[in-house]
Amino acid sequence: MGRFLLSLIFICLALQPATAAEVSEVTVDFPLSEILDLAPAGVADDRTDSRAVPEVVVPRASWEEEWFAYRQKSLRGNQAGAVKHLDNINNYRLKAGIPNLFIPSAALLFESSQARKQARYDDALQLISYASKLSPDDPSPHFYRARTLWKQSNLRVLSSMDAVLEGWVAFVKDFRSAFPWMFGFLTWILSGIIVACIVSIFLYAARVIPRIAHDISHLIHIPQWVIYLAVPVVMGVLLLTWFPFIWWIVAIAFIAFFHATVRERIALAACLALLVCVPLLIHVMALGNSFNSGSRGITLYLAEMAGQGEKTVRELETLRTKYPQDADVLVAMAAVLKRDGNLVGAEAMLKKASNLNPDSAVVTNNMANIMFARGKIENSTDQYKKALRFSDNPLIHYNLSLALQENLQLEEGGREFQKAQSMDPDLIGKITSNKGENGESYALDIYTNKKTYYFSALKLDDMSRQWRNTLWGGVLPWISFSVSLIAFPVAGVLMLAGWPLSKALFSSGRCRRCGRLHCVKCSESSKDDLCSQCRQIFYVRTGVDPASRVRKMMQIMRFNRRRTFAARILTVILPGSGHASVGEGIKAVIFITISAVFWLKWLLWYGLFRSTTMLEIQPGMSMRIMFAGFFLVYYIFVFRSLGQIMEDK
Repeated sequence: MGRFLLSLIFICLALQPATAAEVSEVTVDFPLSEILDLAPAGVADDRTDSRAVPEVVVPRASWEEEWFAYRQKSLRGNQAGAVKHLDNINNYRLKAGIPNLFIPSAALLFESSQARKQARYDDALQLISYASKLSPDDPSPHFYRARTLWKQSNLRVLSSMDAVLEGWVAFVKDFRSAFPWMFGFLTWILSGIIVACIVSIFLYAARVIPRIAHDISHLIHIPQWVIYLAVPVVMGVLLLTWFPFIWWIVAIAFIAFFHATVRERIALAACLALLVCVPLLIHVMALGNSFNSGSRGITLYLAEMAGQGEKTVRELETLRTKYPQDADVLVAMAAVLKRDGNLVGAEAMLKKASNLNPDSAVVTNNMANIMFARGKIENSTDQYKKALRFSDNPLIHYNLSLALQENLQLEEGGREFQKAQSMDPDLIGKITSNKGENGESYALDIYTNKKTYYFSALKLDDMSRQWRNTLWGGVLPWISFSVSLIAFPVAGVLMLAGWPLSKALFSSGRCRRCGRLHCVKCSESSKDDLCSQCRQIFYVRTGVDPASRVRKMMQIMRFNRRRTFAARILTVILPGSGHASVGEGIKAVIFITISAVFWLKWLLWYGLFRSTTMLEIQPGMSMRIMFAGFFLVYYIFVFRSLGQIMEDK
């Protein structure tokens, strides 16, 4: 059953992108200039100060004009004419060297979803195909194709699964999708672990407080109920005095220091150590805040991998001011300027980048591409060969083959093409399939390595680090953020190390048969896990009259019924909490963690999917059904586990 549960969890994680709902309608009836933060030619941006003169008047991109023409013909039912405009957009993308046009691709995906709802599956697949051409690195078209194929015929399950796998591969490679999904996923998991640790500590403290009250009542001769009342009162007063909530949780855990059993102590130690997820969560939130506020990584990625015009130039200018010695920023700006036709400006940027990083194959190759575009074939050939000395990249071999063939060195050019093909057959296949309408081949720029984007996004700048430390100071003001990463694991180790000391003190315990509290002052069998009465009845078995035995058995039956009822109620509320109430250790913490993680997702996010575009994507009903199915199987599994434990006890 455990393997089946793990398999179900894996399936939920693996298939979740295919269950995403449709792209927002904002991508169809724009104007696109509003989405791209562009103003039409001769029109100032409304958001600027009316007293200020706009520095740049941004014309509409040529592909944007083609898109409007496509929409007009599409609305009039002229699909043949509309498709030609999509081909023009793709040809513009290839000629300008733009790897992806995410915005019109997302709009086509929305249109495909509408066609699918109307059972026009062939039209939907055609639109998805064009969306994939406009943004080859976007994972969304693969998932939409999988859903459309499945809707068209449930017999096409293999084709659907193949599209899902292709989508996953593209999803991992797509920085703008994978990175926010990653810190969103971590936020969800870390939040679930924190909630599970807090709940577990409270449950174990509830089991231990009666034992503490029993010992204290012997020391100062007061009723136990006074101790029960004093604990929440003291904790409430501490909270009113702005005592940090995390310290409050740690204090509750250490209340059980001398009274927890072996299993409870191990579970409490694990919970204290796992509270390190609190500073980790704040760090992940800082990463997300940095990414969403225009981090260096996402700015460079969109500049190099998407065609978003003047908005990207302004963002890159900001980065140039912030990082004047960053060659990657100059390379990205050169790529944007080159797409706008400003080859002179692009070459100037690459010369500056070359001064900062003279041994860069990326800078040298991209400089050679500009020379090739300006007709300086021999100079570009020399630059390509120079770039190959820095990096034996198949893309450079391909670009060199174009330059050699243009210079009528056909034999040598053919050899370079074969080298590129032998080094990366998939790359050459992708290049040849994306040729222009006249069969033209274009020299391709090399962009920043994908790992560089991730490493860049994982580094907090000074402002984000200050934001993180300020937030952490509000959560736990008495220790620094870096110290907290060690403090919680140390607290867990201290909880484990206290077991020999607590064992030597012979503190009170509960009888495992009847639940009666006993200690050295009220029972001679304090070292046993049974009270003196149960020990006499079940082990000694002499000097016990039948009436006393019957009364004790009735007491045990009532105790077992109450314990079983309470455990089942707690399991209904949160699976795993019933295990904690009967003294289970790590197993209870694991169950509570799984329950907390999935309840958080169900209540807060309604699904596991993160947007694969920069636009809004809402979760679909299929994800909610999948979650409901998981909970049904999971509840059955946890109840069966609890039943076996109660039988053993």
